Amino acid sequence: MSLFSGLRFPEQLAGIMALSCYLPTGDVLPAELSAANRNTPILQQHGLQDDVVPLSAGTLAKEALITGGYNVVWQTYPMPHSVIPAQLKEISKWLLQRFEM
Repeated sequence: MSLFSGLRFPEQLAGIMALSCYLPTGDVLPAELSAANRNTPILQQHGLQDDVVPLSAGTLAKEALITGGYNVVWQTYPMPHSVIPAQLKEISKWLLQRFEM
């Protein structure tokens, strides 16, 4: 949901955090993208053992974003569909960078 709605949001966002998510459009970007968020940083994280949202779905989204010229930081973790301390540390660093902008 964060990718789908964030990429379409009509006002500039400080960032889009995409945790264990995918694009419903698969390996292509959704229609009606907002120019306001063309350069918005995207943090995309996914669990290597995610049994809810397959890693392949997250990878397809990442590849579509990179091909589309978006600024994506991709990180994977040895976890299922959850959150772990190492991931929270990276999220914290990323959020602090957004506040410094």
